[in-house]
Amino acid sequence: MQVSGSLIWLELWRWPIEPQLTAAVVVGAWLHARGTAVQRREGDLPPVADRAARWRAIAFYVALVGLVVTLESPLDTFSGVSFAWHMSQHMLLYLVIPPLLVVSAPWESLIAGLPAEPRRRVTALRGRLAGSFSGVGEAPGQAVPWRAYRSLRDFAANPTVALAVFTGYLWVWHLPATFDLTLVNPTVHDLEHVGYLAVGLLFWSRVIDSAPLRSVPSYFVRIVYLLGGLGACWMLGMFLAFASTPLYRPYLHMAAATKASVMGSQALGAGIMWAPGMVPFDVLFALYVQRLLRQSAERDEMDGERELQTRAGRSATAPAGAATVGLAVSRDPVAPPAPPVAKDREGVRAQR
Repeated sequence: MQVSGSLIWLELWRWPIEPQLTAAVVVGAWLHARGTAVQRREGDLPPVADRAARWRAIAFYVALVGLVVTLESPLDTFSGVSFAWHMSQHMLLYLVIPPLLVVSAPWESLIAGLPAEPRRRVTALRGRLAGSFSGVGEAPGQAVPWRAYRSLRDFAANPTVALAVFTGYLWVWHLPATFDLTLVNPTVHDLEHVGYLAVGLLFWSRVIDSAPLRSVPSYFVRIVYLLGGLGACWMLGMFLAFASTPLYRPYLHMAAATKASVMGSQALGAGIMWAPGMVPFDVLFALYVQRLLRQSAERDEMDGERELQTRAGRSATAPAGAATVGLAVSRDPVAPPAPPVAKDREGVRAQR
């Protein structure tokens, strides 16, 4: 039994390297580095933008390292025997790596890093997807797919839809039936991970500026949106923490597993959802509240300056108006005296 336990631990500490993921990470890093060099050489990165690009590049490479750690390190093997480790993996894929990718805004650099011909084609396709399609000069059947794509894109970009997709995807994959399926079916598990990244990118791109993607312009809407996502994660944590029985049965059949240990891991997973998982929400929430207050103060200051200018304009025009009125009164002709009444005329005749 001692040898068997040692073999189990050695198996858990292995690095499950996936060639496809490794190749994607290496190619992505190479394209980004090459594209940044091309942009700098062509003058697309002025000094201020160049400094910002360095910080974005750091975020991008940290996200790539996070992908490797999440999916190709012992974290992935431990997630198969411990719910707490599994929840840590989900939080990285949903709440850490996507916002890092969005804030890094690598899209322009990745396109610039392509060879000339693929770069030209991708740029043309990107312009076609992003622009407004009128259908002029195209065959009738070709207009439909582009319009359908843009309708779907605009629908998904709606903050309400993005929040609903984020909440629904998170909860669906933590239901016992679907979660258990990922533990016994590696293909479903891989598809779940891809979905986490895609939905995470959609969710965080609504509240983090990532040119050329368009986020929600209003800070107030961003705050409400973050509160909605925070509430979805918080409620899931409560669902996990207050469950009276183990929710995910495959963990009960692991080596040396007991009901107490499985329940403890389940409670720890809820704590991971509550504490580290809330950090991205808290950081952005504090940032946007601060910006909203500053924006409100600047608006009040501008209104005050505008009111002072209005009052100054009124006080400046008031004396001129009064002088004009006085001048008009002074130029009025003197009214002629009233003619004598008939009684006065008779008195004059009697005196004569």
